Amino acid sequence: MSAKLDEDQQELSRTRKPEAVGEMFTRIAPRYDLMNRVMTFGFDSLWRARMAKAACANLPQSGARVIDIACGSGESVFALRRNMAARRLKNAEITGVDFSDGMLALARQKSARDAVNRCGIVENFAKADCAALPFPDSTFNAATIAFGFRNFSDRKKCLLELCRVLKEGGKICILEVSRAPGILSAVQDFLMEYPIPAIAGIFGCDKKSYKYLAETTRNFPVNSELCRLIESAGFSGAISRPMAFGAVALTCAVKEKRR
Repeated sequence: MSAKLDEDQQELSRTRKPEAVGEMFTRIAPRYDLMNRVMTFGFDSLWRARMAKAACANLPQSGARVIDIACGSGESVFALRRNMAARRLKNAEITGVDFSDGMLALARQKSARDAVNRCGIVENFAKADCAALPFPDSTFNAATIAFGFRNFSDRKKCLLELCRVLKEGGKICILEVSRAPGILSAVQDFLMEYPIPAIAGIFGCDKKSYKYLAETTRNFPVNSELCRLIESAGFSGAISRPMAFGAVALTCAVKEKRR
């Protein structure tokens, strides 16, 4: 490994500490939604809707509880709520969890503005680390993570914790960047390394933060490795569905039932 690459890996390891990542997302919170739209050409809303549909597919008609990890500005929570409302679920509750104060403040503001459209579905937001969730065992029917899993410093520990708080048969859905196949991988690297941080600067965002996000993308495991990691934490039937020419994937699995 070259000295430069070794330095990059050390910096990535340091900045992936929960407190550092939380501070970074608080810095970029004001323009986070805008940058998501720009980076994904507006497709992030469609991808979140697909994740919500997958997560909500087998929820009970009454009393469903879903947790959204690394909820950020709340966009996935709202996608879940829209899906639950369309299914006319009763007494449903969604809990968004993040460790960035800035992101949670933004999510709560957006939720309050849209309170009349909740259709009776409760939305809560809490500050917590995925590796130590403040919820009892077997609390939730489903769990989602959208574009946050790659930032976790201990992914296996987070998966074990999610397995703990999910009910038996509960579903986990992870929407995340993926390594595009073939020549598209080089295109993906180029976009993440140069144009996206530059665009972030144009919109008044912290270019260094988006450089960091490019590094987490390059260091994220391929879909097959991610499926094995998920299953090693107590889930079964992990399947990845590539989207956006393989640059994004939705990976879902189910908590194994006790024999």
